[in-house]
Amino acid sequence: MNKFNIIRQKVSEEEKQQRIKDYIEEMEFFGFPISETELKRLQQQDLYDEKIHLKCLRCGHEGIHDWEFIDEVWSRKSPYPSIYCPKCGKGGFIPIDVYNSKRNK
Repeated sequence: MNKFNIIRQKVSEEEKQQRIKDYIEEMEFFGFPISETELKRLQQQDLYDEKIHLKCLRCGHEGIHDWEFIDEVWSRKSPYPSIYCPKCGKGGFIPIDVYNSKRNK
């Protein structure tokens, strides 16, 4: 279990329909048409974007970033992701929950 929070934001109905349309077009392009059953399932379920709040241990820069990207680059050698800060370029851009617990020790 993660010791940091992931922010889940429900996607608007308009955005969800656009993403479903894009998904259908992409699948058809690669020769995998979507069945009516699958389409109905996609339209009935809620869709969420997942984000993570990160803060730099070095310069204090913080921001909200796509969890999907952070999850992909996280090596799992550490109990939490730590990437290079987009502002100062140094390592230690970590989840805000972890940042706060480290600063409060």
